[in-house]
Amino acid sequence: MRENFAEIVVQDTGIGISTEARSKIFDPFFTTKSDGTGLGLSIACRHMEEHGGKIDIDSPCKDEIPPGEVPFPGTKVRLLLPVTATGRSHGGMDEDKGESLPRPVSA
Repeated sequence: MRENFAEIVVQDTGIGISTEARSKIFDPFFTTKSDGTGLGLSIACRHMEEHGGKIDIDSPCKDEIPPGEVPFPGTKVRLLLPVTATGRSHGGMDEDKGESLPRPVSA
C-alpha cells in the first residue's frame, strides 16, 4: 500500500494494449470492441478522480517487449484509493451511520 492509499491490482496474461489504444482508453466512446460503448473506463476514471483516486495501466504490447522477455506479459491495472486514518475511503459512505464521509481537502 502506498502511504495514504489503498491499492488494488488486477493483472491478466493477454497480448497487452497497443500504444495507440493506451493513449485513448479513458476517452469517452473509445472502444476496440464491436459491441462496446467505450464508456466503462472513462466513467471509472472520472469516479476515481472525483474521490482523489487514480487508475494506472501498465500494458506493454508485443512490439515493445525486448527479445528474450516473456512474449505477452499482459496488462496490469492499479487502482489507488485515498484512505483516512480509520482506513475508510474518502468520499465514501459511513455504513454505520448512513452518511457520507468528508472528501479530502487540497492543501
